[in-house]
Amino acid sequence: MTERAGVIILGSNSTRMLVADIPGLTRPVRGRVETRLFLGMDERQNMADDAIRRAAQSAGQLCSQAREEGAQRIFVLATSAARDARNTADLARAVQEACGCAPWILSGQMEARYAYLGAASAVPGDVGVIDIGGGSTEVVWGTGEDITYAHSFQLGAARLHAQHAIRTPQDIAPALELAANALGAFPQPIPDKWMLVGGTGAALKDIALRLPAASPTPEEFAFDRALVSEQLNHMASLTPEERLRVTGLPPGREHIFPTGLAVLLAVMDTLGIAQGTVTLRNNTDGFLYAYARGIV
Repeated sequence: MTERAGVIILGSNSTRMLVADIPGLTRPVRGRVETRLFLGMDERQNMADDAIRRAAQSAGQLCSQAREEGAQRIFVLATSAARDARNTADLARAVQEACGCAPWILSGQMEARYAYLGAASAVPGDVGVIDIGGGSTEVVWGTGEDITYAHSFQLGAARLHAQHAIRTPQDIAPALELAANALGAFPQPIPDKWMLVGGTGAALKDIALRLPAASPTPEEFAFDRALVSEQLNHMASLTPEERLRVTGLPPGREHIFPTGLAVLLAVMDTLGIAQGTVTLRNNTDGFLYAYARGIV
């Protein structure tokens, strides 16, 4: 019997929604709101009231949209910023009030697992997945549903921006060094095929193809190291105001898109990845995939 289910995931940069028919994830409807939850944390790891309010409002907005799209059951999850914050309970209460249910706080390993299942479970052969978020980056690989390696690094577009913002081309090298040090070493061997999920990849696709921000098509886009490096150097030469005028870059990412590209470049160089594929499938797809199989 078909069930229509929805999931909302409060990420560190944006809040995403997916509604689809279970078990096949057919008739998908997606939604997304930029909320910048990670950048709303202070030096004591407390999320500001405004950041909590924005995140709860976005979750409530997307929950309403999910119900309008026929979702019979809705799940709300939260990732790195909620994991790290000292006042996660305040966020949970605000989301409970806005959505009618409290969020599940995902561990880094679960976040990696859902990113992998969403992006790669239907891709044949050995495949790796890179999920660049605001507060963390997940690197995971495997074959089909079987995961060989998964790790969540304390490295994301917003976290790196807070440590070393990229405002000029001269800021690139120190940012890359910080990112590489956070990654460390990886086990071998690694897959030849790689998928990139998350807002950095989606923006890279739209900018390269000169499409409006958050374009739903194409669902996949091939990129290589040269494109990432070119875009990073170009963005570093622009002011935040100038970046906002670049076709394809969503408002709210003008400060963190360069550091997201720096994280991607550091991962590619550390693992020796020459090219990959952006996919619009992500951890929302992975969660509903797992839910449909009773393995959440």
